[in-house]
Amino acid sequence: MNGYFGYPNARKYDLESDYKSKSMIYGYPVQQTALLIPLNGINNVIAFGDSFTAGLNASTTANRFVNRFTDKYGFSLNNQGAGGRGIWVAVANTQTQVYTKSQTIVLCMVGLNDIRRGIGQKTKNKIYTGIRTFISQQLIKSQVASGDSTVTRSGTISATNAQSIGGTYSTGAIPGNTSTFSATAGDSWTWSFTGTGVGVQFVISDGVFVTYGEADIFIDGSFKRRVKLNNLMDGITDGTYDNARGVMAVNFFGLPNTSHTIRVVHRGGGNVLIDKFMTYFDANKEKSQVARTVISEIPYVVGDGYWKTASGTDKAQQRHLDEVNKEIHKIVMEFARMGYPIYFNPTNTGYNKSGVDTDSVHPIDYGHLLLFRQLDSCFTRGIIK
Repeated sequence: MNGYFGYPNARKYDLESDYKSKSMIYGYPVQQTALLIPLNGINNVIAFGDSFTAGLNASTTANRFVNRFTDKYGFSLNNQGAGGRGIWVAVANTQTQVYTKSQTIVLCMVGLNDIRRGIGQKTKNKIYTGIRTFISQQLIKSQVASGDSTVTRSGTISATNAQSIGGTYSTGAIPGNTSTFSATAGDSWTWSFTGTGVGVQFVISDGVFVTYGEADIFIDGSFKRRVKLNNLMDGITDGTYDNARGVMAVNFFGLPNTSHTIRVVHRGGGNVLIDKFMTYFDANKEKSQVARTVISEIPYVVGDGYWKTASGTDKAQQRHLDEVNKEIHKIVMEFARMGYPIYFNPTNTGYNKSGVDTDSVHPIDYGHLLLFRQLDSCFTRGIIK
């Protein structure tokens, strides 16, 4: 087999066997685990994450792991790391950043602060939904606000501001660049597009701050799925954002490369808010236009570094990170197996507690060096075929 996904020396992951051994890396010896990610045509890196990405505790800017990486290759760096924050901020920031995807490597290592504040199912849902939405953003070929003139709206549909809760579009006149909502079952949005992939970005809730409804999605008149918009956020504040509401991209791939129509129908239960409709680059013919995106495993910390405000049985442990990292790995591979240049970096195979500061959380300079080496291995080692 001459590589995988069109790149030489890359090896196909196996979801069942790849996650069996943490002492190796999902079943493979350390030197054989990282996908070989091509660097041709790249001149820019944009990094999303928390204080690890922001570089907290590094003695100099040059010692931060993302700076070590960009300095090695001479790439420019746009560091969107935000200390103390979680997946909500990463998703919100990627909605507004403008970059040439074909020339950019996108890095994302996020979720630790979310887990440190809560280990319930809603927090896990928030992370998984957020990772899918983050990846989806890198695949976008075109997008329109749900209030755009090309979208046909039926019923009582009004403008709303999705940007203020992590989406792309704020409020404005209809038709126009505004997100919209409906409070009435039976209302609908219809959009015509051409391409092999399409998506809808909804506003979602923790089901407590506000209760949203449900929506059915049809493509070319054929029912595809019902979307439930509650219990996908956790409502646990990160100190700035309440995490009660966010956005979720719902994707459909593998369509014939012809004209199609997507229709969303409000099915009751509460308001349905739609931020935007999107088409995606074709995984086979246009993957060179997609940002090479590296989703990194959430790094381990030490002892009481696993919790921030929780107590007793609510305290996070390494096993919670293992559970979440395993699911993140599966999500990444769903996109990779379609042919998109989306990669998983098994952070903890190269990063360990010897690199953690006395605060039990943040990496010291040596820790940043370990994080850099592990990240860089994705571009230099590859996986033996």
